[in-house]
Amino acid sequence: MNEERRQRFLDESGFLDDSAIAELDELIQAAASEWDVPIALVSLLDRDRQFFKSCMGLPDRETGRDVAFCAHTILGREPFVILNATEDPHFATNPLVTGAPHIRFYAGAPISVNGFTLGSFCIIDSKPRAAFSSAQKQRLQSFADTAARMLEKTRLVLLSDLPLQEQLKLAHTQREQSDAELDKVLSMLGHQLRAPLNSIQGFAELLLQCPEQSLSSGTVKEYAEIIRDSAQVVHRTVENGLRFAVTDFAHMPTQKTRFEVLEVVHTAAQDARVDVDTTALSPWRVTADRDHFYQVFTTMFRFFDEAGITQVKAFDTVHNGAPTIAMGSRDGQELPIDDRCFQIYKPSVDDANSRSQGCNYNLVYADRLLRLHSSGLHAYPSSVEARALALTLPPLSACKEENAPTTLGAVSAA
Repeated sequence: MNEERRQRFLDESGFLDDSAIAELDELIQAAASEWDVPIALVSLLDRDRQFFKSCMGLPDRETGRDVAFCAHTILGREPFVILNATEDPHFATNPLVTGAPHIRFYAGAPISVNGFTLGSFCIIDSKPRAAFSSAQKQRLQSFADTAARMLEKTRLVLLSDLPLQEQLKLAHTQREQSDAELDKVLSMLGHQLRAPLNSIQGFAELLLQCPEQSLSSGTVKEYAEIIRDSAQVVHRTVENGLRFAVTDFAHMPTQKTRFEVLEVVHTAAQDARVDVDTTALSPWRVTADRDHFYQVFTTMFRFFDEAGITQVKAFDTVHNGAPTIAMGSRDGQELPIDDRCFQIYKPSVDDANSRSQGCNYNLVYADRLLRLHSSGLHAYPSSVEARALALTLPPLSACKEENAPTTLGAVSAA
């Protein structure tokens, strides 16, 4: 991370003023309610301080950066978790642990705007916790991504008021930020294309090198089918990878309406020609972009089709206190997925020994769409033993009226 460029972008963003963002305040309230914690924050790391752009449960709007837990969060790309700060040698003597607010549990997810990790979305408790699962980390990251979009929206409003010369200067800075994500996409493409390209080359050479009379028509057909199937894999992988690479999720427009999820599930299943049993699925209603959810369900059904699963069962479950729709085969067979299927990452040698297919661009794309609604995809019941794809519905805002719709995407069962 280039700290100088990060700080320059933060200075130019306008985020460090004291003006409140109502949507952020609602978001941290939703997170505090979901995880039952007294403190939730959107923290931005300035040169020498940690500034709380949105704060619940603390009397002050900033602390020193030298004692900030979030200073550690921004160093990585994944959520940073401390289950019991008193037992961690790095934090046991921290004044925020030995004194007010007496932090014990901390979980923070990095907030990135235009490629710069500016701070974190964190939840804090004065009581330690025994565990914080990978699925919970993914959920927390979805909140952080939503906060990032809210900050970006605010920044664009401020940017529109600047002189043209200043706008052009900032635009030039922003164009440099997609390099890291594109680098990971290209690395993953190279990794995933290696096997099918080797198959194409190998079997083509067999056909060319073997005398015609030594190959039966059946063998020629078999080799040709392998080449054809491998070429289809190459085409599909490149197409899906490039589709993801050119999509600007940060600026993707959304049209929120209130709709019945069950109707969208049936429409997507019919279009994908998949037989889905929804008798165990409640008639949920959400306020979100219906087209996004249609794309997500269609992607899920296509995943099952490619896995050779033609009969799908949809059912209700709960994930981190939020209503969730899970889908798997009717016979409960294990799926070749884990949490990496929903991520773009640089492959390693360990990937060859994994039962998972690794990054699936379509599932990553679907998960990014859902993050626009503080939702997400994950493996169910766990990443270790996945028997279903699970879609967490948009979270409920903290409100006293039961099933009241909110700007964050309320969920209710009809």
